[in-house]
Amino acid sequence: SGGNLRRTLSDNPKGFNWLTENSSDVSDIQSYVHNGFTVRDAEQPDVHNPGLAYRVTVNQDYTEYTLFFRKGVYWHVPKHPQLQETSFAWLREPREFTAHDAAFTFEMIRNPQVEAGAIKSYYQDLERVEVIDDYTLKVIWKKKTYQSLNSTLDMFPLPRWLYTKDKLGNALPKETLGVKFNSHWASAYPIGTGPYQFVSFEKGTAILLERN
Repeated sequence: SGGNLRRTLSDNPKGFNWLTENSSDVSDIQSYVHNGFTVRDAEQPDVHNPGLAYRVTVNQDYTEYTLFFRKGVYWHVPKHPQLQETSFAWLREPREFTAHDAAFTFEMIRNPQVEAGAIKSYYQDLERVEVIDDYTLKVIWKKKTYQSLNSTLDMFPLPRWLYTKDKLGNALPKETLGVKFNSHWASAYPIGTGPYQFVSFEKGTAILLERN
């Protein structure tokens, strides 16, 4: 409490986009930098406590989930030295997390251009996602499956406003968005809404996170 937490890395991560970089180190950092829709209870793992979503309703056959998101949750304003350059000034505008970010993450998983590895298999039976408003999302599955509940509630959203832009803040073409997503420049700088914020990465030495 009040000190520094030191964790060991097994290797230098190639990037920090948890959707395309499937490694234990990236997952570990993700758990600090990002917030999930819900939070697994430490003593009862089958219980989902509120996270970004303060309320969730589910229909009787577990095919439709409606998530009600908190208002006033903001994405980190990047602190990495490289992102302090004038050309990245657009990144320093405070941006609120919305249901559009949540929907975007599901869309990237299902995008055939995106190299999401084994994650895609868990969403083969996902029918669609609907943004009801800025703070409400509906996730609809084709049928009841054993993984639909966890695959819906355990999601960590990615910032739509970031991954749809080039370095200057210009919109990327929708036709090739999935291809750009695989090697997106922002994957080098994990930006979330979570309790710790990414500050720096010195290859072979350390990744520094600071309390948000």
